[in-house]
Parts: sequence; C-alpha cells; structure tokens
Amino acid sequence: MKISFWQYSRGLPRGIPSDLTKWQSLELLNLSHNNLSSVILNGFEKPLSYVEILYNNLKGPTPNSKTFIEALMEALQGNEGLCGNATVIVLTTLGGAILFLGVVIGYVIMLTWRKRKVTMEKLTRATPMSS
Repeated sequence: MKISFWQYSRGLPRGIPSDLTKWQSLELLNLSHNNLSSVILNGFEKPLSYVEILYNNLKGPTPNSKTFIEALMEALQGNEGLCGNATVIVLTTLGGAILFLGVVIGYVIMLTWRKRKVTMEKLTRATPMSS
C-alpha cells in the first residue's frame, strides 16, 4: 500500500515530524510552504519516489540518500540555508547547458564554413582562367 504525506502550506509546528522516517510505505512527501526551519532528517529507511519541500526555511545538508540525490532542483528551491547534494544537479544542468551551447555554436560554424566553401567553388567555376 502506497502512503503519501501531503502537508502543503499548513504551517507545521517546529520541523519535519520525525515519525515520517519510520513509515515504511511512505512514497510521496510534500512539505512545501510550511515555514519549516529545521534540518532535513536522515532516517528515511526506504527511498521515496517523490519529495517536494519548496519554500521553507530548511537549513543544513540534504541527506545523502537516493531520494534527495535524485530530487529535481525545483523540488528543493526556496530554502536559502539548504546545501549539499542539490548542487550536483545544478552543476550537471549547467554542464549540460554549456555542452549544448558548444554543440550549437559548432553547428553554426560548420554551416558557415560549408556555405563559404560552396560560394568559393561557384566563383571558381564562373571565373575563366587565362593562360
């Protein structure tokens, strides 16, 4: 049986309830917009299939678990004091963007070079050679 804990914008007192880490069937967790100001708990036994903790005041490192390593950056944003594994996603995304930009620039350069080559060949054919 799948259990989801969806506590969106309810103003949870204190921090993330520690009992959540013991729920074996918990798969989906959304604690967005709750003004949480604690650290994220490390004790989740089973990886969650979805986590979203947007716009709280969470601080400290994200847990080194599959759930948080694979979480989308958008699911963690709005937590100024949060650090850790989410930076890997930013660097991967930034690296991918730079690689994509490099491919696009390379393609444009190749097209420009090819166009110049074709133009030069046409000019060479059109100009009669004198002996």
